[in-house]
Amino acid sequence: MIIGVDPRLSPELLMALAGMGHGDVAAIVDRNFPAGSLGPPVVRLVGCSTPEALEAVVSAIPVDIDDLPSAMFMAEPRGEVEVHAECRAVLRRAGVADEHVVGLKRHDFYDYASSAVVIVQTGEPRPYGNATVRKGVL
Repeated sequence: MIIGVDPRLSPELLMALAGMGHGDVAAIVDRNFPAGSLGPPVVRLVGCSTPEALEAVVSAIPVDIDDLPSAMFMAEPRGEVEVHAECRAVLRRAGVADEHVVGLKRHDFYDYASSAVVIVQTGEPRPYGNATVRKGVL
């Protein structure tokens, strides 16, 4: 372990986050997400929920609040779900205003996530437990 680094961040994930540049995107997805078929490298954090993994990721990278949106969720057709509210709370603590977070329909989210630098697949069991975050400037 490294002092001061969230222990949920694996060496592979730290390497991916360190290689990201301004505007690059990391996707944090649930256990049902088709991560392996989209193209970007997949890092698995099966012991974490989506909000826990998001919290670990934003502890290591700044979130872009200039190029909007800063983050996205996979939108549930009936509205925001509990996992989204938990992710919003994580993002607020990282300095991201609610209006800088938007929802994308399922297949649009898949398309967007396919351009991510890394996909972090969690053990999140709740449907629509998928988010992205855009890296800001250090």
